[in-house]
Amino acid sequence: MQVTGQTGPLMRLLDPDATTPWSVYLHTALPGARITLAGSLRRPQRAAGYDMLVDASITDPTALAALLGLPVPPLRGIVASARLADVDGRPVVSAGSVLIGSSNLDGFVRGLRLDRARIAAPGPDQPVQVELQGTLNDQPLQASATLGTLAMLQPALLRRGGFMVDASATLADSRVAAKGRLGRLDSGAGMDLLVSARIRDLTAFAPFVDRALPPLHDLSFSGHLTDGPGGYADGLSMPDMVLRMPEGDLEGSVQISLAPRPTTTARLRGARLDLDALRALLADYTLVPLPPGPPPAALPIPRTVRPAIPDDPVDFSVLTRGDADVTLDLGELRALHLPFKDVAASLALKDGRLLADPVQAQLPGGPVALRLAVDAHGAVPRLALRLHAPGLSVRPLLDALDRTEDITGTMELNADLHAEGRSPHAWAGSATGHLGAALVDGAIDNAVLTPLFSGVLRVARLPPDLMFGPGRSRLRCVALRVDSAGGIATLSSFLLDADRALVPATGTLHLGDETVDIRLRPTLRVGGPGIVVPLTLRGSFRSPVLAIDRGGLVGEALSGLSVGKGLRLPAAPAGPDACGPALALARGAAASAVAPAPPTPSVPLPPTLRGLFR
Repeated sequence: MQVTGQTGPLMRLLDPDATTPWSVYLHTALPGARITLAGSLRRPQRAAGYDMLVDASITDPTALAALLGLPVPPLRGIVASARLADVDGRPVVSAGSVLIGSSNLDGFVRGLRLDRARIAAPGPDQPVQVELQGTLNDQPLQASATLGTLAMLQPALLRRGGFMVDASATLADSRVAAKGRLGRLDSGAGMDLLVSARIRDLTAFAPFVDRALPPLHDLSFSGHLTDGPGGYADGLSMPDMVLRMPEGDLEGSVQISLAPRPTTTARLRGARLDLDALRALLADYTLVPLPPGPPPAALPIPRTVRPAIPDDPVDFSVLTRGDADVTLDLGELRALHLPFKDVAASLALKDGRLLADPVQAQLPGGPVALRLAVDAHGAVPRLALRLHAPGLSVRPLLDALDRTEDITGTMELNADLHAEGRSPHAWAGSATGHLGAALVDGAIDNAVLTPLFSGVLRVARLPPDLMFGPGRSRLRCVALRVDSAGGIATLSSFLLDADRALVPATGTLHLGDETVDIRLRPTLRVGGPGIVVPLTLRGSFRSPVLAIDRGGLVGEALSGLSVGKGLRLPAAPAGPDACGPALALARGAAASAVAPAPPTPSVPLPPTLRGLFR
């Protein structure tokens, strides 16, 4: 470093009453930097009454960073000048100007190159102007801002009123802007900004936050941003936020409080929101990585033997990090491939306890109401679910499950279940409550039924083409009622009544160890009164075994069909309609009227089978 300078006469410093200015000239030279200070002081003994011109030229900031002991952005070609004067005991800057040349800022923001930048501060009471041009990952970047005056930067003024901002930036076809007032210097209180954005591709802004952003496109956003009563340390609020994108729209108010505990309060509404499309876009995106789960040795089932019900742990810690109070009203919500209409939801989260109640919507076929409670406050998370849907169209539900079976009709669904644990497998193993489903007057493609009954025919050693041919069958009723206690689920009611088959079932499912023990008594309506094939379904969920229930043959009428190895299947006795009681149990209430029992189908049997039913 080389420093040269010149001052007024030293004798001037010994005369405290002198009024003539004392001149000062100072030039400092560093490798890649030149700084010149020239002017005068009226009271040099007190370093007061100064009036200085400052000029600087910095071609390489490396030496300057070493001198200051601070990181300095690698800005190149800096030319700066300003006038610094003492006015009533405070420094006043005027005629300020900073020019910055082409600079590679990739070390600070990935992919950022600055072509040129300009900062102008004409006077202490005039706004500061900022302009810059460059590229970000080869996309054109421009920014401009009109800031508050240099006089407003005085600490006393900042503490009282804040700093005005009117800034905008464009990146390729995207634009963000903010206009208003920043908060006070001491607390941040008084922030009042209008913010807006029109973003073509959100991922292009990832370098500014140094993390991946979700691949969202064609977003528009606007809102009024303010801080809490005590400043930004208390939180932020946006009372009139509007978000629009191809996947839907939302508007309303959002408030985030930081003290004494992070709390989010939101009142949101919208005409449409497509969660299926958002889920597809975000399938490979994680904003906050989940913490690792317990080691394999801590899992109840060895990882080498994967259960049918997933045992991957669910991260409940997110429910303990803050509180929330959210209401949502949507005209249409697309989720699970289902079109929910008139959605109204209320969500409350307090001290690790989540309650979603009520959650209401209209689905094809009728309304649906849901209540979900999750308590993650204790050592073991607890869950409770209550669902009532008196009329759901089956076809959209199958679409939601990515199933292609041709089944139509309207189903009534109700559930009241409680569970605990950290994985779906643990929830199933502790499930307590009931699940009921009822369907009346539906239809099913015979191509769906044929595989279901092929096992029955094979076990009973009956011809494989005995039951269903091409076409559709009427589903007179399907009834299901499962009552579970501690993960042991009992089939209180199961009945499937189709044209050629009536299938009741009883038994249990051990959801914890994933085993099944069910007795079925299918009635095959073929030839005369039909025949009964008592069956058992036992074993694990992954490999159950279907077999003839020989114990079920005891006590049955022995008139019927003789099959291989001397086995004689009983004929189906005439009896009362089975749908009514089964549906009543499934619904948990009195059975509604059902159609009378259908006569034995008149569909002729294949000639090769007619001899079996003489």
